[in-house]
Amino acid sequence: MTTPQPKSELPADLRELLGSLRRRIRLYVLLEGLALLVAWLAVTFWIGLAVDYLPVTFGASEMPREARIVCLVAIYGVSAYIFYRWILIRLVARMSDTSMAILIERRYPAFHESLLTAVESPVEEDLTDVAFREGMIRQAVTQALDNSRQVKLNEIFNPWPLTRNITLAVALLISVGAFAAISFDSFQIWGRRLYWLSDEAWPRLARIEVVGVEVSRPSAASDGTTAADVVEVIPFKDGVATVARGSSPKLLVRAKSDAEVVPAYCTIVYETADGARGSVAMQRVGAARSDYQRYIFQRKPLKSILASISFDVIGYDHRLRSLRIEAVDSPAVLTMQVDAAPPEYTNLLPRVSELTSSSELPIGSQYKLLAKTNKPIVRVEVANLREQTQSEITLTEPNDQFELEFPPLTDDLSLELTLIDSDGIYSEAPFRVQIAATADQAPNVNLQLAGIGTAITPQARIPLLGTITDDYETKDAWLDVQPGDGDITPFAIKPTPQGEVNYVLDLKETTGAPQLIAGDQISLTLKASDLHDLTGGSNIGVSTRYPLDVVSPSKLLSLLEARELGLRRRFEQILQETQQLREEFVRVQLDAKRIATGPSSFSSGELEGENAADPVAKMQQAIELQLLRVQRTPQASRKAEEELRGVAAGFEEIRQEIINNRVDTEKRKERLENDVISPINQIADVRQPDLREAIKRLEASLSDPTQSVESVGAAIAETDEIILAMQQVLDKMLDLETFNELVDQIREIIQLQEELQKDTETEQKRLFRDLFNLESSD
Repeated sequence: MTTPQPKSELPADLRELLGSLRRRIRLYVLLEGLALLVAWLAVTFWIGLAVDYLPVTFGASEMPREARIVCLVAIYGVSAYIFYRWILIRLVARMSDTSMAILIERRYPAFHESLLTAVESPVEEDLTDVAFREGMIRQAVTQALDNSRQVKLNEIFNPWPLTRNITLAVALLISVGAFAAISFDSFQIWGRRLYWLSDEAWPRLARIEVVGVEVSRPSAASDGTTAADVVEVIPFKDGVATVARGSSPKLLVRAKSDAEVVPAYCTIVYETADGARGSVAMQRVGAARSDYQRYIFQRKPLKSILASISFDVIGYDHRLRSLRIEAVDSPAVLTMQVDAAPPEYTNLLPRVSELTSSSELPIGSQYKLLAKTNKPIVRVEVANLREQTQSEITLTEPNDQFELEFPPLTDDLSLELTLIDSDGIYSEAPFRVQIAATADQAPNVNLQLAGIGTAITPQARIPLLGTITDDYETKDAWLDVQPGDGDITPFAIKPTPQGEVNYVLDLKETTGAPQLIAGDQISLTLKASDLHDLTGGSNIGVSTRYPLDVVSPSKLLSLLEARELGLRRRFEQILQETQQLREEFVRVQLDAKRIATGPSSFSSGELEGENAADPVAKMQQAIELQLLRVQRTPQASRKAEEELRGVAAGFEEIRQEIINNRVDTEKRKERLENDVISPINQIADVRQPDLREAIKRLEASLSDPTQSVESVGAAIAETDEIILAMQQVLDKMLDLETFNELVDQIREIIQLQEELQKDTETEQKRLFRDLFNLESSD
């Protein structure tokens, strides 16, 4: 083997040519990469500025800090990539002489690869070929040296990419510089916002403010006005204004008139609680006044607001964000109770009851109102409608319960309560409180005379029946007795626990009873007092005043006999009506027999009109008339029964008056009781109901002519028994009348005797005086 020879040295001129090309390539790469990096930074400056500021000119907000962080990370990341990809990697890349020679020979073909041959001369391996190779290399080196003198390195580079990048970078740098020169403040703001992540806002050309929301509410006691509604402005606190649910708030916005731009209108961008979104324009109100231009809005979605609304207000380039109108329930009274302690004299226990429109309390009651509301409140405004006064109660802390205490009740209470919650929301309408003050009424006293009429004898006993009732309890009861115009004498009476009065004033035996004679008058009045102990003392209730005439026993009996005569005539009329009822039954019986016989019993001559020749129609008419007659009979029976009871009661009153006036005889009482009163009651209580039962059976049997004949016969029989019984009673009445007439005659004889005796005594006295006068004259 032969020993390899070292590689031959490259001439200095060629090494300088290759090294110069290498340095120029690195400079090209550096300039191109730096120009690209500068262009990127300038472009991101403008893009970021546009994204951050341009929305502001439309009323939007600046990019948030998070978005700017993302932009800054993207800028730095791309810048690092550009530096790494277009500068660092290319600068540190190995650029061999061979690569440089290839670049030169590609631009200058005249080298004919002589430069590449000179650079890549191989290591000698065989000495036998040394002479041949050395000659060839020298020739290539010589040719490369000759051609290198014609090489211009600038022509090897493509200037367009570098020129493009540098031109773009310079243009962008100039634009950034011009922006800095023209608006240095804006340049600084954007620099701080982008590179220092400052939250400094861009200056606005317009400046707007939200004044608040204007709402109408019912006037309250503290307003000092009689207007039905009060208009007030609720300001926003921490971006929130609270209004009553269902109200229609009016949004008030104003813009500074000395700002560079006064918006022609403002825009509301809203979102409701249910997710509905939209935007509406606010109305401009007149021209600017007091350094402000005003705007209002009261349409949908602020009309009858039911749920909360979030919104922004935009005025040209100024935007107020994160505003909210909260819709809350108005405070209202859920329940109202009255805790009352009535006056002691009523003996009523304290009680708590629900307040209603008809609530009432006794005058003098100690009371307070207990209220429960639908939400915590902080203040209650009280308007007293009767006294025309206003007051206010402030709670120590928000609470959904409150109390109102009052002095003892002296008059009707009429209040209007207005509730205010912690948000300043007033109740939708004042809560009305009505409590009637009930004055203690005098006892209600009713008095009736039992078994006594308007005329009495001097020896009469007067039964009194009555009732005494009071709101609470009575204290005393008494009977005022006044003879004529004389002094009133009270007689104490003790009613039953139920307030019933049963008292007998016996003019003969009652201690202290007035002594009366025929011709006098006496009046009776029942009175009672209660336990009322307030101003004015006890209340006194008074019954109807009963005036009574005092008559002699004979006069009273004559009055009673006249009443008996009236009752007898009334009884005779009842008897006559009962007889007419029997005749009605007889007619029913006759028709029933004819109906039972059939149409043949009805003569065609008895008919009139269109059915004159139709016996069947005549029978049908008879059936209808029969039914009508039967249906009228029960009313006649009931009427007779009630009238009989009235007659019996009238005779019983006469009997009681005879007894109570002490003009009775046992025989007279027995005659009235046994011969008149008891038989009449027997007819009313037994006979008349039996007759109606017979009428019911008759009415039920009308569909069967044969059975109806039997039923009407039974009704006639019952009626006959009633007539017979009434006739017997009437006969007793006539006997009694005859007896009374005899008594009257005897009474008249006695009266004539008394008058004759008086006249005789008078004449004797006259004769005696005449005789005495005669003797004196002698």
